[in-house]
Amino acid sequence: MNSVAALSGLRVFGHGIGNPPKAVTEVKTSRTADELDADLSWDSVPGADGYNVRYGIAADKLYNSWQVFGKNELRLSFLNKGSDYFVAVDSFNENGVSMGEVIKVQ
Repeated sequence: MNSVAALSGLRVFGHGIGNPPKAVTEVKTSRTADELDADLSWDSVPGADGYNVRYGIAADKLYNSWQVFGKNELRLSFLNKGSDYFVAVDSFNENGVSMGEVIKVQ
């Protein structure tokens, strides 16, 4: 019996030879009246392929995240009423990640 070699799902990690995108400088936040959702928006960063939106219940506990492509806004749903939340929006491309500033969701 002859076997044929096959390869599927190859992923290569590392950094490109260029520069990572600039950091997101200003994130606008707005919590809904029932406090269960928060709308986020930020200015697009030239050269960014996408954004990592990190969020959590304390500035040093951003344990949840969304990856956003092709837009510069996100609605965070299913938040706990009466709880504070913090968020940071990181920009990325094939050359690296630029970390965003952590802010409190208002």
